[in-house]
Formats: sequence, C-alpha cells, structure tokens
Amino acid sequence: GVFKPSKEDETKAEEGTTADSETEKTEAEPLPQFVNPTSGALIKEYSIEVPVFSVTMEDYRTHNGIDIYVQNGERILAAAGGTVKEIWEDPMMGTCMSISHSGGAETIYKNLSPEIPEGISVGAQVSEGSFIAVGGESALAEISEEPHLHFEMKVNGEFVNPCDYINFENSEE
Repeated sequence: GVFKPSKEDETKAEEGTTADSETEKTEAEPLPQFVNPTSGALIKEYSIEVPVFSVTMEDYRTHNGIDIYVQNGERILAAAGGTVKEIWEDPMMGTCMSISHSGGAETIYKNLSPEIPEGISVGAQVSEGSFIAVGGESALAEISEEPHLHFEMKVNGEFVNPCDYINFENSEE
C-alpha cells in the first residue's frame, strides 16, 4: 500500500473496540494488526513508570520495551507491514531497526545480530511476519540476561506497551 503521512488534526477514527483510552488519539488511519515478532515467550515486561532491576547494569532503570526470548540466530519477523525506517548501531543496545506502520505506529527491534537479511534496508517495504533480522546478543546493556529481542512500540511518537497490542500468551504452542 501507499504510505500516507498522518494528519494530526483529522477527525478521530470511530473505534469502539480499542483497548485502553490512550488509543483515543488515533487518527482516521487505523493501526495495523500486530503479531509476535518471534516464537519466544515474554521474559521482561514493559515498565516505563516503575524502574525494574537491570542484571547487567546492576541498577534500576525504566524499560520502555519488552524482552522476548530468542535463541541466537533465530529469525525475527516484522510485527506488522510497513517500511524500514532506520537501521543503526547503538553502543548499549547493539544492532537496532525501526519500522514505521500505518496509524502513526512504529516498531523498534534491538539486540539483533549485525547480519541483516538481504533485501532489508532503509526504505524497504515489509509485510507482517516477513523475515527482517536475526536474534543476536549485541546489546551490551542487556548481555547478562538470556538471549532476547528487545522490542519497543510507539504510537504517534509516544512509547506504548506492546502487550496492549500483541497477544504473547500463545507463544509456545
């Protein structure tokens, strides 16, 4: 599909089915359906207000994403269709990638293997469930923890809890 920039001031979409009242800010363009980007189980919750203990850093810090268990070398999938916005190296979080989606949504994948699959580059169109990266252990800030994907979501530039949008219950079926 064609990506249209969202218009902040357009009338709100009428959606009686959204979780939480925080999604009231949704523009006319609805959010896509999101899926678990890995087959792994949730190992660390989203905690933006309450700091959680970091084993590696030995301190308490907020966790603006979730950690999903992945084996080293496991395939990471796009949580929804969209456009690869950025691929970067972060000194603490390792190899990272962000994908922009409809409805002002963005998914961010961190602690990836530096080897990015062929065809995945900035500007590339990806579809839900397509292979975008490989799980790695590139995040120095989380290296003492078991191998995982650090996964973040934003809606209209604000961090949101991915668990409000993705069901991680039936990961291991």
